[in-house]
Amino acid sequence: MRGSAPFIVATSPHGFTTFSRRGAWHVDCSTAGIMTPSDGQVDDTTITAEALRRLVLGGEARVVDIRAPSEFNGELGHVDGAKSVPSPLVLAAAVEWDKSQPIVLVCRNGLRAPRLALELRALGFQRVLTLAGGMLAWDDAGMPVSRRD
Repeated sequence: MRGSAPFIVATSPHGFTTFSRRGAWHVDCSTAGIMTPSDGQVDDTTITAEALRRLVLGGEARVVDIRAPSEFNGELGHVDGAKSVPSPLVLAAAVEWDKSQPIVLVCRNGLRAPRLALELRALGFQRVLTLAGGMLAWDDAGMPVSRRD
């Protein structure tokens, strides 16, 4: 993520812990790169670009791009298989979604999605993740993109 570059502060056979201005995060490599705050909070659960790519290839999660439609098909494109649901419409659309299916929210830079993730969790969704760094991180990682629905 731009502006908050993490550095490794501890390693283990199963993962590592990073620290940045946003706090300490534990990355458990045995869980497909899913990152959770090291203090056990689940408010800001995020997933790396590589881990999201594996979930997309496995069809294991609902990927919801919360950016405006012009961003979804714009310069950065979108994660292949993602559905465009602009952020103001997410809660209304969510009434049709399976609350037990993992959901990954994607925004431009990883800043808008966490708020919606909290709201979805409050509605009873069991597994809501956000793409760490958003589409900027996806692009920086060289992941494939689509530019059409």
